[in-house]
Amino acid sequence: MNKKGDIGDLLYFITIIFSLGILFFIGGVLWYNVVDPVTEKMMNLTDNAATKTDINESFVKTQGALNMLDPLFAFFFFGFFIALLMSVFFLDTSPGYLVFALVGMLIVIFTAGALADSWINIEDKMSTALIEGGKVSPSNEFQITNHLVTNMPIYLTVMSSIFLIVLYASRRME
Repeated sequence: MNKKGDIGDLLYFITIIFSLGILFFIGGVLWYNVVDPVTEKMMNLTDNAATKTDINESFVKTQGALNMLDPLFAFFFFGFFIALLMSVFFLDTSPGYLVFALVGMLIVIFTAGALADSWINIEDKMSTALIEGGKVSPSNEFQITNHLVTNMPIYLTVMSSIFLIVLYASRRME
């Protein structure tokens, strides 16, 4: 199968990134606003020191895993970019497809803008409700994720431009 200038893969990219961001954000909401109070109540219910130690150990382990979600998101974001860049480098395509690639790039950037706007609305409403309720806002805990998804149109403009340069500027060395 020959995928000539398939910039449409970026649509998959932004959909996956947006979904991962929402998933991590919801995980943060659940962790900080459901698991923390439950853990505190469990600590108050028991008088057994061994049980409290077990609860603390499990809390520390899960907290460490939760702290890894933000760098993991950045790893996926830039990992997908590098994977797409490598696949674009090996495509042999005609410069005649540049017009279609530019149209595809605009569609991807506008879609990313809509997703970034949706992210901002979701994050604002959830954070405001959680802070008013005396809870921890996950946007403070997931700063990398929040930055990448909020600025996704900018990142995708740069990425798409790099894709187009690599796709159409490099001729096959034969």
